[in-house]
Amino acid sequence: YTIQANPNPGFQFDHWKAEGRINVSSIYSPETTVNVTGNGVIMAWFTSSNTSQCRVVFHVHPPYAGTISFNGSIYGNGEITMVANGSYTIQANPNPGFQFDHWKAQGKITISNSTSKTTTVYINGDGSIMVWFKPMQVMHSPLHHFWKIFLHHIHFS
Repeated sequence: YTIQANPNPGFQFDHWKAEGRINVSSIYSPETTVNVTGNGVIMAWFTSSNTSQCRVVFHVHPPYAGTISFNGSIYGNGEITMVANGSYTIQANPNPGFQFDHWKAQGKITISNSTSKTTTVYINGDGSIMVWFKPMQVMHSPLHHFWKIFLHHIHFS
C-alpha cells in the first residue's frame, strides 16, 4: 500500500512508526509504501515547522568522478549546505569517462529513486546524500578485435 503524511499548517512530517505486522519501506519519507502481513498500527509523527535548517553533506564516489546538482547549486565531494525540511530535486553530473550508478542517503534524508540520475530527495533533518559513478565501458569494434588477435600472432625478428 502507498501512504502519505499530510501535516496540518504549522507542522511538518518527521517519521513513520509501525507496530505489529506492518513494515514501512522508508520511515523518513512522507510518501512511502507499507507491507501489511497482519494486524498492526502505523503512526505518522509530526514536528513544529518552526525549526532551524538542516545540514546536508554531499559525497561523490569516487571523489573526482562528478558533482551533484541540488537546489540550484552544484556540489562536489565533502561540500555542505543548509536547507529547510522539504523535497528537492537532485541530479548526478558525471565527469567525462564516468556514468551514474546509484544514490544513497543517510540520516533523515530519503531518496525517491536510487537508480535514477535525476530524482527527488526528502529532507526531514540532518543527513548525507551520496552518489556513485562508475567508469564508462569502452566499446571496441570488430576491427579492433581482429587487429588485437592478428598482432598477437605475428612475431617480429
